Amino acid sequence: MSSPRRYSQRLRDRFDVVALASYSWDRFIVDPTPGPRSYNDFDGLTIHHEFVAEVTASARLRGPGWSTLPPLVRYLAHPLLLMDPAGGAAGLAAQFRAASQVFDADTLIVIDVGGDVLAEGHEPGLRSPLGDSLTLAAAVQTGLLVQLLIAGVGLDGELTPRELSTLLDRHNSTVVAELSATDVSTVAEVWNWHPSEANGLLYVAAQGGVARSKPSAMHSSTSPTTPRGCTKSTPPE
Repeated sequence: MSSPRRYSQRLRDRFDVVALASYSWDRFIVDPTPGPRSYNDFDGLTIHHEFVAEVTASARLRGPGWSTLPPLVRYLAHPLLLMDPAGGAAGLAAQFRAASQVFDADTLIVIDVGGDVLAEGHEPGLRSPLGDSLTLAAAVQTGLLVQLLIAGVGLDGELTPRELSTLLDRHNSTVVAELSATDVSTVAEVWNWHPSEANGLLYVAAQGGVARSKPSAMHSSTSPTTPRGCTKSTPPE
């Protein structure tokens, strides 16, 4: 039987991560322009391909407000790519495919904090499903191997424990890692300025705080009804 530390080490060893990707989709107190930002909203991006733009530490938004992505770059060990959802799921899938070619990758790992990515749309507490659903819809269109990881189950507060338990069971999820203080130590300073509540709570949980039942657990879900995916698990349809 593996210990939580062995789980965490096994997760790190399982994937040879070559790049990270994120939306620039910030709260109004940071960026007063509603919605996610596109390539054309930035100066200072490094363009690797028509559909692949890397965020640099010196990148800046054009006009008022700022993006939380450029300040994150110095904490990361891998290139940070900008996800541009202007072209919908098809456009985002094209970006993922292009990035896989640029960085010679064959697997796409979708990570969600909280678990609302598993929601079916009828849950009364669901508040912000668009970004998660769009990412997952794009991922399964890429033709790449796809794995869905959920960290800090319940930390976003959108689904009830019963709803989450049902959805995790439905997709045959398993615990694949327990995050520790060591795992999150490199981003300790981020929470002095970054406004993300769910990610911040995951950091606190990994440090030993308690926000939900098993808050620092990372689950991997697999469903036999989904397209053929990663070596161990694939996302729900």
